[in-house]
Amino acid sequence: MLKNCNEADFYELKNIAFGRLSPDGISAFFWVTFFISAVSTLVVAVGADSMMFINDAWNQFIRIDIYALLVNLLIAIFFTFTKNRYKFQKFQAILLPVFGLKFSLDFYKVYFLACEDRLAPDYMWTTGFILIGGGLVYLVLSTLRALRRVKQGAFQKGGKLLYDFQTSKGHISLSFVTGATIFGGSIIKSISSNGDSLLELYVLLGAFALLQYLIAMAWPEFFLIAYCKFRFDSFLKKPMTKKR
Repeated sequence: MLKNCNEADFYELKNIAFGRLSPDGISAFFWVTFFISAVSTLVVAVGADSMMFINDAWNQFIRIDIYALLVNLLIAIFFTFTKNRYKFQKFQAILLPVFGLKFSLDFYKVYFLACEDRLAPDYMWTTGFILIGGGLVYLVLSTLRALRRVKQGAFQKGGKLLYDFQTSKGHISLSFVTGATIFGGSIIKSISSNGDSLLELYVLLGAFALLQYLIAMAWPEFFLIAYCKFRFDSFLKKPMTKKR
């Protein structure tokens, strides 16, 4: 979809690739995702261990989650070294959207384990899965919209980048309003059936869904930077040389 675009169409994105999403910035992002994901994994592991009855599927999931966390740690360590993060920028750029997507979903497991522990009704599980699915759909739509904005010159010099909030309100608000409507409807049903005994679970779900949707807004930028690093050598930042 971008084969007719030239390097000038990504001018502002190059500034981002050399700034906050430089190899150094991405390396820091890997460490941030590791530490925050470690918290969610620890909460789930300890919580599951303290439960009297736990589905065996949870034990399998937690084991896989720990392995994924270890992979995250190894990658973060690998790119801690300056030589590695500049030499393997393309590989690092591929991992950026992967880690971004994983991070956006990481905390949902805390919500679902809490539902398991509190014997929450099925519609609370369904609400969680719908919000996850909606967030993934929003991510796809945001990415397609980002590709269209590249063609419209939004990333050319002086462009308005990924979001022009004066003209993007409909795109952003529709997704959030839809999610909020589903979320609110589930809360009303829960209160009418169980009082306020499960409201704290909705607080968790609301926070985790908001995190996913916010990352979905930024994720197309991760994708475009990875694309540009493979297409344009000028997007590969060179390490600063020490002055003698």
